[in-house]
Amino acid sequence: MALPLILDVFGGVIAAGQSLSSFYTFSPGGAGVVGSPVAGGVMLGADTLAGIQMPAVWTAASLTFQVSPDGGTTWCELYDDTGAEVTVVSPPAGSFIIFNTHASYQWRGINAVKIRSGTAASPVAQTAGATVTLIGRPEIF
Repeated sequence: MALPLILDVFGGVIAAGQSLSSFYTFSPGGAGVVGSPVAGGVMLGADTLAGIQMPAVWTAASLTFQVSPDGGTTWCELYDDTGAEVTVVSPPAGSFIIFNTHASYQWRGINAVKIRSGTAASPVAQTAGATVTLIGRPEIF
């Protein structure tokens, strides 16, 4: 019998009229939000991003990301090794995205992330506030 893997749940919040997440909530092991929302990017810590659950309220747009190599002081647009912006193309509201084209190993080492509605060149403001749920998987070697 396999041991259960407890996943962490982070809620990246994009405020109404904005395109970039500005604070987040955290639920260790998916047990419910602990504490107050935290300002800034989602701090994944030692978790690797494994999936994304889209909110039911979502103004149609692709997802792109900013990451911080220094714990949230400096933010950079996320590109892959071919020079393409890492993009989840037009996810439907209420859907769940699993990374099979962006293998999860590409997310290793990224411990701070912001979620963008649209691309860096063409951000899309969300009509209503939207919480994009990030599923983090603890790294086990």
